Amino acid sequence: MAEDAHIPGGPGEDPTIDLTTGAAPDQGPASGVSALPTGSLAFGARSGSPRLVPGMEIASRYQIELHLASGGMGQVYRARDLALGLALAIKTIRPEIAANPAALRMFKQEILLARSISHPNVCRIFDLGCHAEGETELWFLSMELLAGVTLSSRIRERGRIEPDATLAIAKQLAAALDAAHRAGIVHRDLKCANVMIVPSTQGERVVITDFGLAHAVEPSDGASLVELTGEGDGGTDGGNDAAPQPIVGTPAYMAPEQVLGQVVGPPADLYAFGVVLFEMLTGRLPFEGERAVDVARARLESDPPPPGSVTGVESPWDDVVLRLLSRDPASRYPTASDAVLAIEGRPAVSFVRHTLPPERDVFVGRTAELEEIAATLTPGALVTLLGPGGIGKTRLARKYALGHIDRWPGGVWFCDLSEARTPERLALAVATSLDVTLVGGDPIASIAVALADRGRALVILDNFEQVAAWAEETLGRWMDHAPECGFLVTSQIRLGLGDERTVSLASLDPTTTGTELFLLRARTHRADLDLEGADRRLVAEIVELLDGIPLAIELAAPRLRILSLSQLRERLGDRFRVLTGATRGRHSTLRATLDWSWDLLPRDEKVALAQLAVFEDGFSLEAAEDVVRPVESADSVGSVDFVDRAAKDGCVGADVPSALVTDRSDPFPLVLDLLQALVDKSWIEARNVSGTPRFSMYQSVHEYLVEKLESAETWTGGPRGLEGEAQRRHAIHFANLGSRESIRTVSSHGGISKLRALRLDLLNLEKACERAAAFGLSDVATSTLAAAWTILERSGPYSRGTELADLVLRMDGLPDAERARALRCAGAAHAASGDTERAIAFLQEGLGLQRKLGNRRLEAILLGHLGVILSEAERSDEARAHYEAALVIHREVGNRNFEGVVLGNLGILNRAEGRDSEALQNYEEALRIHRESGDLRSVAIVLGNIGSLLGAANRPDEARRYLAEAWEVQKQTGYKNLEINLRISLASVEALEGNHAEARRLLEESLDLAREIGSPNAEEAVRVALRRVDELAGG
Repeated sequence: MAEDAHIPGGPGEDPTIDLTTGAAPDQGPASGVSALPTGSLAFGARSGSPRLVPGMEIASRYQIELHLASGGMGQVYRARDLALGLALAIKTIRPEIAANPAALRMFKQEILLARSISHPNVCRIFDLGCHAEGETELWFLSMELLAGVTLSSRIRERGRIEPDATLAIAKQLAAALDAAHRAGIVHRDLKCANVMIVPSTQGERVVITDFGLAHAVEPSDGASLVELTGEGDGGTDGGNDAAPQPIVGTPAYMAPEQVLGQVVGPPADLYAFGVVLFEMLTGRLPFEGERAVDVARARLESDPPPPGSVTGVESPWDDVVLRLLSRDPASRYPTASDAVLAIEGRPAVSFVRHTLPPERDVFVGRTAELEEIAATLTPGALVTLLGPGGIGKTRLARKYALGHIDRWPGGVWFCDLSEARTPERLALAVATSLDVTLVGGDPIASIAVALADRGRALVILDNFEQVAAWAEETLGRWMDHAPECGFLVTSQIRLGLGDERTVSLASLDPTTTGTELFLLRARTHRADLDLEGADRRLVAEIVELLDGIPLAIELAAPRLRILSLSQLRERLGDRFRVLTGATRGRHSTLRATLDWSWDLLPRDEKVALAQLAVFEDGFSLEAAEDVVRPVESADSVGSVDFVDRAAKDGCVGADVPSALVTDRSDPFPLVLDLLQALVDKSWIEARNVSGTPRFSMYQSVHEYLVEKLESAETWTGGPRGLEGEAQRRHAIHFANLGSRESIRTVSSHGGISKLRALRLDLLNLEKACERAAAFGLSDVATSTLAAAWTILERSGPYSRGTELADLVLRMDGLPDAERARALRCAGAAHAASGDTERAIAFLQEGLGLQRKLGNRRLEAILLGHLGVILSEAERSDEARAHYEAALVIHREVGNRNFEGVVLGNLGILNRAEGRDSEALQNYEEALRIHRESGDLRSVAIVLGNIGSLLGAANRPDEARRYLAEAWEVQKQTGYKNLEINLRISLASVEALEGNHAEARRLLEESLDLAREIGSPNAEEAVRVALRRVDELAGG
């Protein structure tokens, strides 16, 4: 982000800022825009960024008024939204980002996540758009227009800021950072130049800009700052428009972990927050130097001075700032607000007219949301409560109003817009609540006059989504004419007004507030419910099935008049029938709510949303792009077959056809854009998972959409088969996760992150496997089976693995290569489940097929699997022969990682036969191989085995050291069987040292875990270890 620019009129002019980026505007008229000349895209000679001219229209919606600044991302303009009549900021995106599909895609994802932050102290991003002229495209962001100065400009002009004023600014900064961090968003480039101070009638509003943008334009090579050279923004005294360096963040504000190119999370923002506080208090930066690299290195090698040593500021500022600037991220405050509280040290109702309906029962939960509304909803503000039908928006709005009614001496006016479909009906509903008569030919103007006369009043507009198209000409006008009024809106979609703030509602927690709500409602019909015993546990299950949706809970509870809790639990499979109430009205059933919301969607969004029903438990953007198609082409990819990427392993190989990649030239809207629209309308949710968006929906919504997908031809007018084709594409997408190459990467450097991503889609993988088997897609079925087993093997239940493997093996006409692959999974799953004989039979059949196919690599892998099972069956000679044969082949084909696996297993066999010296040699060689390949799971296993051997050899200190390292590595893998083994080894060391109670504790925890994952073998191993502890204790 650029520093403040000078106004072209000359030095000494008021450096008022009129944009989100902290740069001063070019001079030019603020009115008469329609008379300005039209223009076309032109590229600046210096930066290559497109330059727009005043009067030009872009994207058929925005008219450029003024050029405001040149920034690191591109140009910034003041513009007018012609559809809504709003002034806003347009920030163009550098051509190199827009021209790179991968970079543009990442940028869109970052913006989607950044838009999830809705807070008065965070600059709003409205949309990401594209303007095209011929072959030239210009991508841009439309953003909130802010009129004020940057914090860096304030410090540069006035010097350091007094502690009281610093605290006032810090409170707002902390609120913004906490809101972003709760949403999973990290700024990465917080600095004084990214903080705007905006005058308002309620005092200065502090706004952080550019959330999400630093990560979106980070260098692809991931270089750390200490590897780079060049100048950077030096902080307050920088003030230049030099092109940004290829780093993520500004050197003067970057946390040590950021400098080193390590993982960056909220603590990095807290460090930058500390730098900002230091700069406000002292007028300078904590670390200074001539070059950016010098500044960055200084924070790695030395501590900052206390602010008080610079200006005499008294504690607690010194302690708080120095803690925020700790080099250890874990030593910083948990949140920005915690730092503010540490600085602070910390403290009626008159009659107000209102039209709020009386509270008929106790309100449950929503404490955090109520606090957020209270902090956000001030006179002149617009707050929209967002969420799907039935989530409790109306009730929450009324609860807030009743609890804060004394804040609004002009009255609280609740307006039910359920029947409003036009601006006139909207005006009538509001007039009815205000008890005013609409006179004259402009009812909207009449309402504006009436509201202005009420002074500081609160207007609640309930169910606004159906009149959202007229938001600007109705609500926008009222806000302009009644600046003391606050407006609280409930809606399923954002209104798109410039000053809108949103509070998104999630479902109630099944074990706490959800159960509390159900019990409160149910006890009016069943006073005998046990609030603490079995009834409470059953209620929690019911609430979980209802997704914690308040409306669903409210509708289900009265059924206890005729059903027991267990009967209600059983009948929730037919959810919508159970929830149908006798009362009339749009909110009488969850089904009616969903129908009503569905009817409001455009056709493209309906088509996309219905196809999303094929997913189980959420989905990624990539998955949605591979599945969602327009109805017209839904059958165009029906014949596409999945083909694995690993031809060298004995299968025909190629990438998934490009037909499964969304084409930007397709007239059907981009899937990412459709997802954004559906997020905005509360049909799906987006959350940040490892820096990328993951989408989900309520189960009630999912079941509703399944029905819509099944009946698609009745509402699309298109051909039959949309459901089957969407399911087929779903299976093909997830088959890629089980390709041979993908599975191999799980056991290499970076494999843990791949495992975590795979674990998120376990239910999708299982469903894809079942569908592929039903469709007869053998290669898709075996690939999804392999991917699912990769997770099930580590976390269980193993029985699910055997079910899927048996399902695939029952497929007709399964080719030898696919059958061999399925047999490998079946053998491993049955072995883990304790069915040794079936496991051996499956693996031996698979071994025969691999030899027939001539696949030496997979032949060796199956030999190793058989060796493990034979060893556990105490068939040692056969096991050794299999291991040795496998080692020969692995070394012959260069399969280094599996060579390490076999060496480790051979070590286990040697130890069992009393050959400890040979076993230790096997383990050490295996450990070297696994460290080299980055296979953390195998590293942990071998470390544990070495620790166990050393413990048995009466070398407890060495044993604990190896086991401690194994435990730390294991925590990254999530492999529960390994956790059991490590606990057994630790228990053995403790028992040999005489710590029998600790040994029993470890083993009892292991027994519970073995039962949880359904492993009889592990359970028996724990029991054997327990008996050994008892023998040692008794001896």
